[in-house]
Amino acid sequence: MLKEYFEILQPFAEKFNFSVEEIRGNSRVKPLPDIRKIISKNLQEKYNISEIGAILNRNHATIINHFEKFNDLEKFNPEFRKKKKKIQDFKEVYQKQYAGLKYKKARKKINKKQCENH
Repeated sequence: MLKEYFEILQPFAEKFNFSVEEIRGNSRVKPLPDIRKIISKNLQEKYNISEIGAILNRNHATIINHFEKFNDLEKFNPEFRKKKKKIQDFKEVYQKQYAGLKYKKARKKINKKQCENH
């Protein structure tokens, strides 16, 4: 796993008490799928769909599905809204703490890694 993936996901992992490996893993045990959807939506501000897929170890179609499901869950699932609120409360701290990350450098490494995998 690239160091950048870890740096990007670590704050989310700490907030939800999961490891980065669990978030990037294949488990569909609740609440991991919902957490991945919330992370995907939050990463959408800085990364494109392919990059988010690489960060979460998912393909781009899965990320598109995350975005679609996110909107439905937000409307109809109170538990999901609580998880989302947890992220919103922590998002400002996350942005301040990780604003110094060199996103262009991380993007280049992510894109390079994607090219190597295809």
